Amino acid sequence: MKNATTAFYHLSLLLFTFSANAATCTWSGVWDTTPTEATDDIVITGGDLTWASTLPQTVASWTQTGGTVTFKTGRADDANTVGELVGDARLFKVTGNVTVNGGKITHAGQPTMTASSAGWIDGKGVYRLIMDIGGDLVIAEGASISADGTGFLSGQKGPGACNRGGCHGGSGGDYSSDSRRAGVAARRWKWRMTIAIFRRSF
Repeated sequence: MKNATTAFYHLSLLLFTFSANAATCTWSGVWDTTPTEATDDIVITGGDLTWASTLPQTVASWTQTGGTVTFKTGRADDANTVGELVGDARLFKVTGNVTVNGGKITHAGQPTMTASSAGWIDGKGVYRLIMDIGGDLVIAEGASISADGTGFLSGQKGPGACNRGGCHGGSGGDYSSDSRRAGVAARRWKWRMTIAIFRRSF
């Protein structure tokens, strides 16, 4: 009986210690409790937040009702990306559910690249929104996960650039004014493309 009681005590102590490390951390423009552990539950109610390298790259759950959160996940071979290293990418991991009832989740915009940049050559850029979600992903009406305006910078043509029709990572619908179209300025529309990846763990 004594051995059984001692074993139960140690088990209870272990469970208490594990539970004590978990916290609900709320961002409303400032943290009420700064997240530090993979067991923390994250609540975003408002304000802009860039998820920094000093914050845990794995959390237990994510609930958002407002604000804009910017991740710097993306290719692993760039020193500026932030996240758990998995293969050739750095990602943000949520072991439970992600519920976005309001606000926006996005990723950092692409930096200036040249034709010799790795992100230019393979067309993947530097930053991409990569999330590994172990539970459910729920996005309510009015909330968004957006990559608008985060692709190649204006004036840069990606590896799939062309001058007619839709293009991947380049320009499309390109035309210039001529004598038959006097007074019509030359215009060029850029199709800026980026990649959002959501992977569910099983």
